[in-house]
This record gives sequence, structure tokens and C-alpha cells, in this order.
Amino acid sequence: MRTSQAITSFNAGEWSPQLYGRYDLAKYLNACRYLRNFIPRVHGGAQRRPGWRYVAGTKYDEQKSRLIPFQQSQSKAYALEFGDGYIRVFKDKGKVTAGAGDDPPPYEVSSPYGVDDIRGIRYIQDADIMYLFHPSYAVHQISRTGDASWTLEEATFTDGPYLDENTVEDTGTNLCPDGDMENNTGWTSVGTPTTQERSSDRSYHGAYNRKFVVDALGEGIQSGTWTSVTGTLYRLRFRVWTAAKNIAFTVRNGANTADLFTETFSSVADSEWTEYERYYKETAGGAGAYVKFVNATGTSGTFYIDHVEVYAIDSVLLTPSGVTGTVTLMATSEIFESTHVGSHWRLRWNEDEVGYVKVTSYNATTSVNALVMKELPHTSPTPFWREGAWSDKRGFPATGTFYEQRLCAACTSYQPQTIWGSRTTAYTDFTPGTEDTDAFTHTIKSDQVQYIRWLAGLSQLMVGTSSGEWRLGGASSSDALTSGNVRILPQSRYGCSDLHPVNMGFAILFLCRHGEPTNYGRTLRELTYRLEYDTFIGANLSKFVDHIARDGISDMAFMSSPWPILWGIRLNGGVGELVGMTYEKDEDVLGWHVHPTAGSLESICVIAGAKQDELWGIFKHTINGNTVRYVEVLEDFDWGDDQSDSFFVDCGGTYAGTTTTTISGLEFLEGETVKVLVNGAVHPERTVHQGAIGLDWAGSVVQVGLAYTSDLKPLDLEGGAAEGASQGKLKRVHSLGIRFYNTLGGSYGPDEDNLEEIVFRDTADPVGTVVPLYSGLVEYAFPGGWESECEVMIRQTDPLPMTVLSMIPRYRTEDK
Repeated sequence: MRTSQAITSFNAGEWSPQLYGRYDLAKYLNACRYLRNFIPRVHGGAQRRPGWRYVAGTKYDEQKSRLIPFQQSQSKAYALEFGDGYIRVFKDKGKVTAGAGDDPPPYEVSSPYGVDDIRGIRYIQDADIMYLFHPSYAVHQISRTGDASWTLEEATFTDGPYLDENTVEDTGTNLCPDGDMENNTGWTSVGTPTTQERSSDRSYHGAYNRKFVVDALGEGIQSGTWTSVTGTLYRLRFRVWTAAKNIAFTVRNGANTADLFTETFSSVADSEWTEYERYYKETAGGAGAYVKFVNATGTSGTFYIDHVEVYAIDSVLLTPSGVTGTVTLMATSEIFESTHVGSHWRLRWNEDEVGYVKVTSYNATTSVNALVMKELPHTSPTPFWREGAWSDKRGFPATGTFYEQRLCAACTSYQPQTIWGSRTTAYTDFTPGTEDTDAFTHTIKSDQVQYIRWLAGLSQLMVGTSSGEWRLGGASSSDALTSGNVRILPQSRYGCSDLHPVNMGFAILFLCRHGEPTNYGRTLRELTYRLEYDTFIGANLSKFVDHIARDGISDMAFMSSPWPILWGIRLNGGVGELVGMTYEKDEDVLGWHVHPTAGSLESICVIAGAKQDELWGIFKHTINGNTVRYVEVLEDFDWGDDQSDSFFVDCGGTYAGTTTTTISGLEFLEGETVKVLVNGAVHPERTVHQGAIGLDWAGSVVQVGLAYTSDLKPLDLEGGAAEGASQGKLKRVHSLGIRFYNTLGGSYGPDEDNLEEIVFRDTADPVGTVVPLYSGLVEYAFPGGWESECEVMIRQTDPLPMTVLSMIPRYRTEDK
């Protein structure tokens, strides 16, 4: 049976060998055994990957570094190299230097991150400020005011975030005799008040209160005594009603040798019940403890006291030595450590009496020095304090994102399941409160620990954990996220790796956890909302390419132009290789491709370029026997109208100038055999010596770099047979039609051992003749015999472009 089967698209990409027999799948005919250094385009063709251009060496050849994108504006995009204690800056396919010319090293900023830390950095950007998150470092921000003017500093946060407020638990019973004022016993006069009696005039609690009328300063009442214990913490609470607008109280120690606590209130609310609460620690216990209340500032007045409570408590008190400036913060228990330096502590006495400090130095387990950030209303002890949630003691957030005009951060070593959100429109303000715009804190409640790996904002805040995927928002999907309206719901239970996902706007692309959460993920999923289930579900985008991830994906970056491609680095036996996934959901295009290169790829990022998005990478090479690391950038897919500008070499460079036969400045390729393109024509290979090569003929535009091979091989032909499928039956291809676009060079055949040259030029043309790129259909006799697995392939090894739009193999199937 003779068949002419047109393969009109390759955008299903490379498939796993486990799917070679699935010719029943709709996209079988558009899939490939190999798609190596070819990129499937959305509308079907396969375009040869452009080459990697050398930009500069990294600072340290022997150490890894990492690229992070910084998009300051549409016209200002940078690739930042993070290494051991430094950041270097690149843009416009070159390095940013502090001086003029190409000789100066890249502009550099010092950094707190060590070489072992850089993989753990997560980042988000707002205009010209980027926030950096790492579990071992305070949140930092990096900003720029010019190409060679950058600042990296610790972010300054306002009032938080905090752990839960310290608790107070009453123990025992009320120690104050007749504290409820109902029995008319236990209270005596202080001085000579005009009146001192039990009264029912203005009861706060029960039927009676204690009334005293005075005409002199210091006159009042005193309670009966109780027994106190040295070192015990106590709470005093009382209520006062007066038109005199003042009151003073004193607590006496149990040994009756000193006043433990005295405080004066000169602005008591006029003629209404006001409640006061104070805490103290007994220094000398005994049976003689008491409390007294007196006229504080006036010469006359009427006072009512009611419901006096004295309870021993189980808590920790903090006492500041002052209210402004640098103060000493003293604790009644050993709660401080040296790792608390830099942390915020919030102190509260009443709901509207709040201040906070930042610890500046450590004195002892019960004492630190602190700078008052918001004036403290008192120097009296208080149990109502909150320790800062982020510090060297508690750890720092490992990840963050922006959502509904808030900065959201999550996962410290102490609270791996907790998410913090800033105040609305104030990214560095974590002041707690009850207003809708106030900061919030929310912790995932689950039957297992949910280590948060990433946050990403869609219609709701998506949370990826080591055990599953969650969404955080208001009580309903239409509600805004507010401090008092926070709900988190599980969505799926795939579990996430710690590699930050790619936010597509309509979906989140994330890698699933593979065993231990720190392992590199192998399965890519797309988290999208499904109306029929009212939940977000993660579709598997790598189910047809289980062979590609191998040892996992170590990095990802998304390019939106000229084609939507998710780039990644797969580890292949310890060597980093570029992989890509062309992905246009509306067009039902999902095609994976693999891009082997010389050297091992260690980091990638994407930034906006002049003509298209640019993919940047850091490669580890062995050059002239030495290990080196280079920053490189993938050249544009469209090089223009002049084929001499086409760039199809790796780790390459370009000479453009006056006509010459000597190309220098190639020290980065010393000792290497290189491919050469001179004015658009292929030149014989050369070996770089002393940073230069000589040419057989002169050129004004010369591309020089390492070779790479591009292979395109569709799956086994399946055009049917007289007796059903052609799978497993003998087939023979007798001719192959190929439609090319802007192509020159290459070969074709059934496999890599039996290839024929694709000829586009007259063989009589002299060497060095520039042959124009070809677009159109060509047909060749096919070198091959009868095979049960009938394959065709195209290969390009020359430093030339190639785009394959379609293949039309003509073959015969034998039914015997």
C-alpha cells in the first residue's frame, strides 16, 4: 500500500518512548521522537534554536552563581548575577560597567548572601524596588537609580508582623479583702477624708461601691491586707468614678517595707466608670500586702471605687525603662536570646495604649536594649506583648508575593504554615488591627505539616505547600481579603517542590514535589480554576514527557515573545540542559523540546529585550582544560534580513567591522575548535590560539562559537495499511518532501548514520560564496530500505538557520 502522509505540524513536541505505540492519540502525527535544538512554533513549524552569545565570565570560575531578572520599565530590563557576597548587573546583551569601555569588570554591589544561599532566594518586584526573601536572612530590597547605581539594603518594616500576644492566666481567687465592696469590711481611711463609706449611689458591680469625699491631697482609702509570695506575678484591676478627673494608687509589698507600684492618673474620664489594670512582680512577700487609692491632684472631690481584683497570674511581664529613645526592656522570665537583636516587640497596656520597639542589643536572658519606634504610653509592667514574627530567633519568610495591594510573605522556620499580609497599599507596614485595610496573619490548619513553598496571586491567593495546594481569600470568592475576613481552603494534594512557580495570569505552572521537598521536581502542573468543581485543579503538563525531567528541573523562566515558551533546566546525569515547553493554551499547543549544548547550564532568567524577550543563562564550561563559568544570552529568533547576522553558534561572539582575515578577542574560547560563519557563508572550522583565528577569506561580519547539533525526528510513520494500522509492518520511504522557511544547509535520512546532504546551492559555486536562504518545498530521494519502524529525520550541524514547516514522506507499507 502506497501512502503520502503529510506531517504539517511539530508542535506536539518531543514525546516519551513509552508513547511510541500510542498512534491512536490525536496529536501522534504532530509529535517527535527527537526535537533537539529545534523549537516548535505555535502555528506548527519547527525552528532551529538560535545560538548562545557570550557576554562575560562570572566573578568566580569555581563557584556557582544565579541570574535574577529585574524589570525596571518597558525599556530598562536587567539580568542580575547573584554570587558569593555580590551582585553583578547585565543589560542589552552586555555587561554594565562602572567605567567606560569593555575592559572594566561588570558593575557590582555587595550582598549578604553566600554561594550556598543564592538558590533559596525568592523575589518579587514593584516598580523599581525588588524584595528578596530567604529563610535565613531578613527581607532585603534592591533598587536602582541608574544602570550603574544600585542599592541593596534590609527592608524596614513598620510595627510587625508579630507572633500571638502573650497570654495571662489568673490563678487562685481574688486576694483583695472585700474587693467587691459588698460587705462593708476591710477598707480603712488614708488621711482624714470627709466621708469614707460603703455606698449604693453608683454601683459598678453588685449593689455597693466604696465612696470617699476629700478636701485635701493624698486623702483616700486603703484595703485590708493579703499574703503575697516573693517572685509571684500579680494583676490589679479596679474601677473608678469621679468628677475630680484624678486618682492615684499604690501597691505595698507583703513585707510592708516598700511600695511596689505607684501610679497617678490625672485625666480620668469625667463622671463615668473607668477601668484600670496593672501588673507587677512581688519583690518581698508576706502577709502585709495592700492597695490604697487617694486624691492625686485636687484639694477636694468625690470618688467611687468598685470591684477591686488582685490575682496571682501565670504570665511574663515586660517593663520598659522609658517611653522614647533607647530603653532597657526587662522581663520577669528568661525569654531573650542574642538572636532577638533586630526583632520588633509590641507592648500594650489598654486597647489604645500601644507602642513598639526594635531590639538593638542583648544584655541577658531577662534584659535587652531597644529603640522605641512608636512612643510607649507607660513604663509600668505589662503582660500584653507580642514578639516579632521575623528574626534570627524565629527565622525569616522564605517566599512572598503581591496580592490585592498587599505584600504577602510566608514560611519561617518557626511558623512554616503561616502567611502574613501587610496593610493595603503599604507593603512594609504590618501594623495589626481590625480595620479591613490592616495587616493580617493566617496559619493553615491541617492534619499534617504544610510547609509553604510559594505564594502566587490569581483571583485568590494561591498557596503551594509541600503536601498540597490551597487558596486563601475572603469568606466567599467575591469577598476581598481583609484582616477580619480570611479563609484558606485546600484545592489539591499534589505537593510542591521549592522551586518558585510561573504565574501565567490565568494559571500557575508549578513543579510537584518528588520525594523530599528539597528534591528537584519532575512533574509540571497547571493550576487553574474549574467551575464545575468550584476548585483549582492541577493538570499534568508533562505526562507525555516523563523522560525529559530525568533528575528533575532545577530552574524555570517564562518567555512570552516571540513564542510563549516555558524554559527550564533539566539535570541529566548532573549536567544541566536547557528544555522548553511551547505553550499556547487557547490554540491547544503544548510541545516540549530539549536543547543540548556544550557545557552545563546552571541558571536561567528571562528579561524584556529590544525585539523580543531574552533568555539569559550561566554555563559551566571546560575551556582549554580549565573550568570556567560564563554569562550568556540566547540570540533573537529573528535576526533580520541579512543572513550574515544570523547567529547559530554557542558560547559565541561576533566581529563586525572593516574587512579582515584575523578575528581576535576570543580568549573565552582559547584552545577550542569553533564553527565560523563569514558574511553569511560557512567557513571551515578553526581552533582558537592566543585568543584569535585566521580566515581563508576576508569578512566584515563573522560569527564564531561552539558547534551544536539540531535534530528533528517525527514519530514512526502511521498512515494505515490495507489491513489496519501500519505499526509493526515493513515500510519503505522512497522520497521525502520538505517545506523549508529561511533555511540553508542540513541533512536528512532515516537515522544519524545514514544521512544525505540537503543541497540548496549549485555545487559549482566556489567556496565562500554566499548562498541565499531558501523558502519553499523540496523533494529528495530517500536513502533507506524496508524497516518495521519507518523513521525520517533532519539534522543541522552548520552555523546556519533552519525552519521546517512540514514533511511529506512517500512510502509503501507491506501487509505480508
